[in-house]
Amino acid sequence: MNNRKNHTKRTRILREPVMEFFEYGHLPDHLAQISKPFCELAHRVYEQQTPSLERTKALDLLLAAKDATVRAAISTRGDVGDK
Repeated sequence: MNNRKNHTKRTRILREPVMEFFEYGHLPDHLAQISKPFCELAHRVYEQQTPSLERTKALDLLLAAKDATVRAAISTRGDVGDK
C-alpha cells in the first residue's frame, strides 16, 4: 500500500515537471539548507493552488529564485571563479 501511495504522489508531481528541480537531497549540506525552504514552498504552492498557467509561472519564478540563491551562496564561498 505504501508503494502505491508513493507512486500516486510521484505521478501527481510529474504533472508539474518543474517540481523535480526543487529536490535538494543530492546537494552538499550547506546548499541543501538553502534549497529546503524553496522546496517546501514549492510543494505548498503545488498542493494549495489549482492547476493553471499562473501556478506554473509561480513555480518557475520560485525555481529561478532558488537557483539564484544557491548560486549566490556558492559564489560567496569562493567555489565559483573570482570576481
